[in-house]
Amino acid sequence: MLNPLLSSLVVLALTVPWVPSGDPVACVLQDGEEDPVPIPSDGVIDWDWVPGSRGDHWYALTSRALSFEQAEGEALVAGGHLVSIESGLEREFLLEAFARKGEQGLSAKSRSLWVGLWRRLGQEEFEWISGVSRVAGKWADGEPVGDSESSSYAALITTGPEAGEWEAISSRGQRLFGVIEIEFDPEQDPLRSGKKSAQSSERAWHRAREACLAAADGNAEAIDLAGTRDALAALREEQAAIIHARPLPTSAETRAASDAVQEWIELRLGIWSKKSREVHQALANLARAHKILADGRTYPMTERAARVDMFCAMVNRKRGARDQETRARNRRVLLRAGTSAENFAIVAWTNEHRQMMGVGVLALDNRLTYAAQIHAADMSHLGFFAHESPVPGRMHMSDRGREGGYFQVTGENLHQGGGSGVGSVQAWIGSPGHHSNMLTPSHRSIGPGANGSYSVELFGG
Repeated sequence: MLNPLLSSLVVLALTVPWVPSGDPVACVLQDGEEDPVPIPSDGVIDWDWVPGSRGDHWYALTSRALSFEQAEGEALVAGGHLVSIESGLEREFLLEAFARKGEQGLSAKSRSLWVGLWRRLGQEEFEWISGVSRVAGKWADGEPVGDSESSSYAALITTGPEAGEWEAISSRGQRLFGVIEIEFDPEQDPLRSGKKSAQSSERAWHRAREACLAAADGNAEAIDLAGTRDALAALREEQAAIIHARPLPTSAETRAASDAVQEWIELRLGIWSKKSREVHQALANLARAHKILADGRTYPMTERAARVDMFCAMVNRKRGARDQETRARNRRVLLRAGTSAENFAIVAWTNEHRQMMGVGVLALDNRLTYAAQIHAADMSHLGFFAHESPVPGRMHMSDRGREGGYFQVTGENLHQGGGSGVGSVQAWIGSPGHHSNMLTPSHRSIGPGANGSYSVELFGG
C-alpha cells in the first residue's frame, strides 16, 4: 500500500481527450527449446544499419523524407538522435554511405540530408540536438540563413561542389531524409543478452509464473475464478467512478479508492491460497523466484507489483500477456536508451498502479521521454513550475512533444519536491486530478522526466 503523502508536495495535471488505438502485437518467443520468457519483436534490428568505421556507432536513414522534427522522432524511437558530425572522417563516411539517398530528397533544396544540428526558436547559435559539443563541418557559402525569430535546421549537402557542407532550412514543413545515429549494436538485443545467471533466474521466474496460471486454470471452480473476475471488474468500475468524478474527490477519497482495490486483491489471494493447495504452492514458488530476480536487480518490479501482475494475469490471461509484453518492450527501451533509474521508476510505478486498476500498462516512448525531460530541465534551471513554459517554442506540452517528433500528447503530470521517481508517483496517486490523469484509459504511451526536485510524466496516444 502506498504511503500517505506530505502536504508540502506540489503537483499539477493537464490532460486532453484522445481516441484509443489498437492492441499491441503478440509477442515472439525465443528460438530453440520452449522458453516461457516473452521476447517481443524488435523492429530496430530490421532497419538498414551501416556500422561506422570504428564499429562503435551505427547509422541508418529515416524510413522516408520527413520534417526535421519527424526525423528526430524516428531517431529517438530507434534509441538515438539525428547524427552529430564530430570528425572529418565521420563526415566523409556519411557522404559515401548515403549520398545517393540525398538525391531523392523531396525538396527544392534536394541532394541534402537532415543532420542533428539546429537553432531552436529564441536561440542565437546552432547546436547538436544530441547535446554533443564537438563540431566537424562548415556552412556552405552564404549560410546559415534565418535568425532567432524562427527555428532553423541544418542539412548536409551530399553532391556537387558544396558536398559535405551544411545548409540551413527554416521551413518547418521541409521534408528530407535524415541520418540516424545510435551508439549500440542494433543486432544485439538486450533482452536476449546478459549474464547466463541472470537469464536463468528470469527463466525460473517465468516458469513459476506459468505454473501459477496453470494452477488457476486447474482450480478455476475451487477458487471461483469466474466470480473473482466479475467482482474485480465491478469493484474497479466503482472505484474508478470516484477517482474520475467531477467535481473532484478529496485527497483521502482518491487514495482510498485505489487502496480498496489493492486490499481486495490481497484478500482474494489469501482466500485462493486457502482453497487450493496447488495455487498456494505456485504463488509461494513465484515469490521465491521474484526474490532472486529482485536481489540480482535484473527485473524492475516490486514484490507487490509481481503479486498484482500475477493476480491480474490469472483473472484475465489476454490482458496479462499484453501487459507482460509491454513491460518487456519497456525494458528493451530502458537498456538501449540508458533511461535513468528515477525516470524508469516513474514508468514502473505508474504501470503497476494502472494494471492494478485494470486500465493496462503504458509503453515507454523515447520521444515522450525527450519532451518530458526537457521540461523537467527547463523548470529546474529557470526556477518555474507550470504546464506552460516561458521557453520559446516549448510553451505547451504539445510543443514539447512536437520537438521530439511526437504529435499526439494526451496528458501531463508535474511534481515538485519530496523526491522524484517513486515519490512523484505517490504524490500523483494521492492528488485528485493527477490520479485521474494517470488512470485515463485512452493513454497508450508514457515518457518520464526528472531533474533535481522536478518530475514530469507525459502521456500519449
